[in-house]
Formats: sequence, structure tokens, C-alpha cells
Amino acid sequence: MLVLEQIQELQEGTRIIITSGITVQLVRVDDLKNLFDTVEQQALHIVELERELSRLTGSEQAVKELYTRMEAVKGKGSESNEY
Repeated sequence: MLVLEQIQELQEGTRIIITSGITVQLVRVDDLKNLFDTVEQQALHIVELERELSRLTGSEQAVKELYTRMEAVKGKGSESNEY
């Protein structure tokens, strides 16, 4: 009975695919594994890039803050020179 139910589900699924106009492509398992490995490597690389970007953004922000402080000190120094 279980096999019959599976066949019926497969037939219904096939009908849905055909009526919905969905394209089905058969792929080898090895190809899927290779694709998964590639996607996984790319995801890890993206994580590394995000960390580096975060670090650089933090550094950029620190430089901006330092520059702002220097300008403020410089401005105070020139104000005291004016008096």
C-alpha cells in the first residue's frame, strides 16, 4: 500500500509540475555535492569578507573620530592664540 501511495503522490506531483509549467532538471548526485561544496566555500568567503569589512569600517570610524578630535584641539588652540 505504501508503494501505491508513493506512486500516487508522484503522479500528483508530476501533474502539478506539468500544469504549473515548472521546469524539472535531473542532476547527478555528484554534481549536487560539488555545487553544495562550491556554495559552502563561497559562503565562508563572504563571512570572511564581512568580518574584514567590519574591521575596516571600525578602523575608518576610529580615524574619523581621531581627525575630528584633532580638528577640535586645533580649533581650540587657534582660539587661544587669538586672545
